[in-house]
Amino acid sequence: MYPSVLLVDDNAEVLGITLDLLQAAEMNVIAACGAMEAIRIFELKRYDIGLLVADLMMPQMGGTELAQILRQKHPELPVLYTSGYSDPPFELDENSGFIAKPYNPSQLIALARSLMSRHVH
Repeated sequence: MYPSVLLVDDNAEVLGITLDLLQAAEMNVIAACGAMEAIRIFELKRYDIGLLVADLMMPQMGGTELAQILRQKHPELPVLYTSGYSDPPFELDENSGFIAKPYNPSQLIALARSLMSRHVH
């Protein structure tokens, strides 16, 4: 079984569109509407998650903080950060990527696949 993508966004419309795009590319996707839901899902399915796709700006907790929490338990977890801004406000590590909203669907899929291919279980 292929690892799943944990998709996190606080905007239900963006979450639905991104979920459809990734599923159309034959990826297993688990969607979470916000960081707290993502943490609960990760606790249950940690060993099935091969990529975190997270919005940088969410209420309660942004994507960078979420990634730090999840990487405490899964240090090699690849992360694709998303944002309405054109550039990430920080330096990306070798296991991270960034894509600006609105997405170019083929670019989103290519980045997700590239990051997941680096995932070692």
